[in-house]
Amino acid sequence: GLLALDSVIKPSESPKGEKTQDEVTYDDTRQGLISGGTIYETMNKLVTDGFVLSSGDKGRKQRGFMITHEGRLALASVGQLGGPLGVSTEVQRAAKTLLKHKNFISLLPAQKKFVREFGDIDRNLVIQMPPGSGKTFLAMIVVLLKLQEGKRCLYLSPYTSLSSQIVNEYGDLLNDLGYSVVRHDGISHASDTELENANLSVVMYETFAAALLQKKKWTDNFGLAVIDELTELDSFQQVVEPQNIGTDRSVTLDLIISMLKESSQIVTLSSRFGESEEVAAWLNASIFRPDVRLTPDEFIVTEQEHGVKIESSDGTQRTLSKQIDPLDAIIDHLEKYEEKSILVVVGSRYGAQSLARSLARSHPRFLKQESIDRI
Repeated sequence: GLLALDSVIKPSESPKGEKTQDEVTYDDTRQGLISGGTIYETMNKLVTDGFVLSSGDKGRKQRGFMITHEGRLALASVGQLGGPLGVSTEVQRAAKTLLKHKNFISLLPAQKKFVREFGDIDRNLVIQMPPGSGKTFLAMIVVLLKLQEGKRCLYLSPYTSLSSQIVNEYGDLLNDLGYSVVRHDGISHASDTELENANLSVVMYETFAAALLQKKKWTDNFGLAVIDELTELDSFQQVVEPQNIGTDRSVTLDLIISMLKESSQIVTLSSRFGESEEVAAWLNASIFRPDVRLTPDEFIVTEQEHGVKIESSDGTQRTLSKQIDPLDAIIDHLEKYEEKSILVVVGSRYGAQSLARSLARSHPRFLKQESIDRI
């Protein structure tokens, strides 16, 4: 299995009964893996073959060992004589490169479906998946493919934290592959020259919109534009009021997409939202919307006239609580809340702080003494 992983194929036996040079080489390679007695000799062989990294001086018993990505693949291949991911398409090859960089050996369910269904991505694409299901990874597959084609790429982010995450998680890999990555927003500023020369630019909505209106040279000629959190296209302002002009991000995003889609391939990321089909038609895009259920589930909580409605984001579960306060309704819905974890998304930092204080008073969760002792 280990030899097969390295594409070392056992040669056919010579009809004359004498070993050929290929057979001798194969046997020597195989013997190098299986001979030896002590665990340290075995570990040294794994280090030599790149399956394990070691720390500490050789020959000492206090050495430390850590499995590498190749080692993980080797473990998988022993059972199935093959890697966990096929590499027959460009998408699969890009996915394998990203998996190796992140030291993962398998994809999430929705990612597996994407890699199976798409041999190449040459048109606009709307990716709709629940939070935590791996949308960003899929976007970076497309980014890597387009970079390999020699195209400049743009990653539009609604939050500085997301921009930072993209650069931190994938910047080193892309740099190692010879591609330059530049982040540009209010916290991390890049010069026009850096942006013009960058292979991948990670930019905030508003920052990019301002550059577009100023007709900055670096905003031209993007082969691919990834737009994260397309749900920002849905305006939260039902009535336009003078004091709110300029604060609605949907206007900014609409402007950006309208200008980019004429010359760039567009890939959008989001969870599901109401006008998906209309947006896909506007972009002339196909929709990737895998039917993958995740745990934990995502629920939308809204106040109704006679209680609080709690509905799963995929529409398969719906309950109406008689509680007046949404937080009480959520806790009731969780049932044994002490045993579960929950992420509550609210509209502002102050709202989150107020909710946290209220929750701490009404439904405290106590630390175990062993946790306190450890702290």
